[in-house]
Amino acid sequence: MAHELIRTYDRFDDAEAARQALLGSGFRPDAVHLSVSGDEAGPVEGNFVVGNGEPSAGGADAYDSNYADPVHRGIYRLIVDAESEAQDARARAVLDGRGATDPQARADAAPRPS
Repeated sequence: MAHELIRTYDRFDDAEAARQALLGSGFRPDAVHLSVSGDEAGPVEGNFVVGNGEPSAGGADAYDSNYADPVHRGIYRLIVDAESEAQDARARAVLDGRGATDPQARADAAPRPS
């Protein structure tokens, strides 16, 4: 029986490291899905391809240094399609050991309006 395991991360680097760990532990690439739910401004800041059309007083080096490290924003959702309970347990161990959040557990623990 197939199991769908969902975990979220606040940082892209953590989500990508967890995805790589899953792949390294034998999960097929088509069984591991990483997606982002970004804010209204978009998931990435500082990742411009063409710039604003204005020449930079500092030249090309100034432009490159300003946009060299884009800031990723959003919630990174990692979904694993496990084919068995053993794979599900292995995926849980990999993900939970890398700071993942279980969105269902978070929702269950949230205060309910009275």
